[in-house]
Amino acid sequence: RIQDYGLNGKWQIADNFSLNLDGHYSKAASRPNNPNGNSSTLVGIGANVVSSHSVDYSGKIPVQDITLNGPLTLAQVGSQIGRTYASSQDQRVKEIRADFGWELGGGSRVDFGGNLRNTSMRQTRVATQQTLGDWGITSPGDVERLAPGALQAFCLIWKFQKFDRGSDPESQTAYRGDAANVYSILSPFYAGAGKAIGTTTNEDNRVREKIWSAYAQVTW
Repeated sequence: RIQDYGLNGKWQIADNFSLNLDGHYSKAASRPNNPNGNSSTLVGIGANVVSSHSVDYSGKIPVQDITLNGPLTLAQVGSQIGRTYASSQDQRVKEIRADFGWELGGGSRVDFGGNLRNTSMRQTRVATQQTLGDWGITSPGDVERLAPGALQAFCLIWKFQKFDRGSDPESQTAYRGDAANVYSILSPFYAGAGKAIGTTTNEDNRVREKIWSAYAQVTW
């Protein structure tokens, strides 16, 4: 969200003396806009179904060949780690400038003035991490059990239609979903099982800057 205001005025103080005054105020704010109040939500998911895996790097993109120990279904897909990031920032700028002009006659004049700019910025960032099904996927199928329908199957390699993707059938099936939705269901469940949310980052950065400047110019 941005707000910006300005005002400019000019006064002829005397026949040969003038003042131009310019004022400016602006304010900008950025807030998290995830449904759960964060800037981004990440949920790792996986499945312990790979028997062997190889990659061919000779083409324009890597082409993998996977052998699974059974069909990849939602019953094998489990959660791992959940993370959230919430970032906010506020910035204000106040500025005023005065320009004077003094006509001396005969084509000669003096111009002088000054400028004051006062800025402030505050940026905060909070990051959390929570163990869900853990890195080893100790609870296969937990996403489908706790949040039925939250994950949808799709063909991963068909997202790269402009390249030779290979023809490995077991590389075609993958699952995806709305991380904010999945996390909002899995997080309280695992917190109740003793896996609390931990804060990994808590930043509060502030910057203030005040700048004065002045100038003078003589023309003859």
